[in-house]
Amino acid sequence: MKYFSKQFEVRWADVDPNMHLRQTAFVDYTDQVRVAYFADKGFSFLKFRKLKIGPVVFKVTANYKKEIHLSEIISINCKLDFISEDFRKWKISHDIFNQKGELSCTVELDGAWLDLEKRKLTIPPSEIVLAMEQMNG
Repeated sequence: MKYFSKQFEVRWADVDPNMHLRQTAFVDYTDQVRVAYFADKGFSFLKFRKLKIGPVVFKVTANYKKEIHLSEIISINCKLDFISEDFRKWKISHDIFNQKGELSCTVELDGAWLDLEKRKLTIPPSEIVLAMEQMNG
């Protein structure tokens, strides 16, 4: 199955004193992949604002396997692992590959859709549900 994937060059600001990608940068890059995915499906941040809905993350888990270094070109995918029956809650995972194509880290997050006015979990519009269902190719 083909997952949505994006490449990045590791920046100086994302490297820790040990000269490898710092732990929070892994999550920052996965956030950017999801933003790119939804933008690709027609959901820019402006569109989310118009719909008065946004994602909220409850839990992030990272499993580190191999180092990534400054200036490496990394590839990151995102895939939907779970969506609740009412489509409010979801789990998305990301595989991060180093420049050699080796799995360097897996990042999983549990989240939901938030009504930005009521500040409560909400059922997303059908077009967001469709975009999520298409996440796995």
